[in-house]
Amino acid sequence: MKTAEYYLLDVFTDQPFTGNPLAVFLEADGLSTSTMQTLANELNLAETVFLSAASGPNRYPMRIFTPTRELPLQATPQ
Repeated sequence: MKTAEYYLLDVFTDQPFTGNPLAVFLEADGLSTSTMQTLANELNLAETVFLSAASGPNRYPMRIFTPTRELPLQATPQ
């Protein structure tokens, strides 16, 4: 079985254990969409974020999943 390290963060707060819990996988390059969805479902948080290797200065490809679906992301104009 392959392992995947992740961080559990409290967002939208400055106090531990009072915000929105968010799981962040920093090295998601080798994970399939199906695996990401399975992990998000297993963690059962409002959102789980998967980051891949940097694609440019200060840019990291990101995918966000809820327990039931991937959320669409829109690119912002530069």
